[in-house]
Amino acid sequence: AATPDALGDNVILKLDTRSLPEGYVVITENPRSVRLTAGKMAKLNFGAALGRELEVDLSARAFDDSGTTMKPALEDGLMQMLDLAETSPSVFMVTYFENGEGVNISNERLQRVETFIKREWAKRDSIFDLNIETSVKSLQ
Repeated sequence: AATPDALGDNVILKLDTRSLPEGYVVITENPRSVRLTAGKMAKLNFGAALGRELEVDLSARAFDDSGTTMKPALEDGLMQMLDLAETSPSVFMVTYFENGEGVNISNERLQRVETFIKREWAKRDSIFDLNIETSVKSLQ
C-alpha cells in the first residue's frame, strides 16, 4: 500500500464475505484496522467459522390487525431461534413477503422484527455475534 510518509498510516480493510465458502460467517471484527508503515510488513487476520443460517419468512399474518405489532407466536418463534443462535455463530435471514401493502409498511415491519431480535440478543450473554440480513420480496 502507498503510505503518505515514513510515519505510516492507519488503513481499514473489510473482508468480502462473498469470498467465504458457503455456510461460513465472519466471527471477528469486519472491517478491521491495521497500521501500515513504509518498508515494514503488516499482517491482518480475519476469523470465519461454519455458521448456522436461521431463516425467517414473514407476511402480514405475523402482525396484529393494526399491522404494526408482532403477534405473540412470532415473538415466541424468534425467542426459540435465538436459543439456537447461542450455540454457534449464526445469521438471521429475515425475509418479508409483501402482498400489496407497500414497501414502506414492509420495511417498517422488518425494522420492528430486527429491533426485537437485537434487543433480545443484547440481553443474552453469548460469546457469538449475531448477524441479521433483511430483505423484502413481492408476491405475485
